[in-house]
Amino acid sequence: MTREIKVKENEKRAIKFDDTAFNSAMQSYKDKLHLEEQIIQEIKSVLGNETNIPSELFSDLMPNVYGLIEDKYKKENTLSLNGLKLAGLMDINLEKIKSLSAKHYPQKDILEPVKEDFTKYATTKEQIARLELAESMLNLVGVAEDNGLRSIPFHVQSSFSPSPIYFDRYSNKFEPNLFYIYNSFR
Repeated sequence: MTREIKVKENEKRAIKFDDTAFNSAMQSYKDKLHLEEQIIQEIKSVLGNETNIPSELFSDLMPNVYGLIEDKYKKENTLSLNGLKLAGLMDINLEKIKSLSAKHYPQKDILEPVKEDFTKYATTKEQIARLELAESMLNLVGVAEDNGLRSIPFHVQSSFSPSPIYFDRYSNKFEPNLFYIYNSFR
């Protein structure tokens, strides 16, 4: 017996949110922001608190820092030296900024994570039908456990091949099986 699933065009249903990967990506993004704040503080400590930090500073960090040095010492720079030579001539210590820049370079392309990017979705009619089957099996296992029956993950999973649900040993609960939902077995 098959039942017709009504799916709206462009409908998608969430299957699973990978919170571990999302939290890791969020931590990387926070680390990047913290490092950028350290770089700004170091630039201000070297060039003065009144230094205007441009929004595009981190797109190409060291050349932009040298540009800030050129702007700050425009009057003193009668030879029109570039920022690198001007920093050396004026004994401006940029070692900490260079060190922070080296740490920042691998992180410069990290964007703020979006929850949607870490969520798996069922998008087709067939995938949504398989997801609904998995959800009904999860409900059945939940009702059985609520009524005092013990479900053994191996037996539940091995009852069907492929199983619509699987036991996630890290979260210690049954979840929809992404392999079953995304693949066709006919």
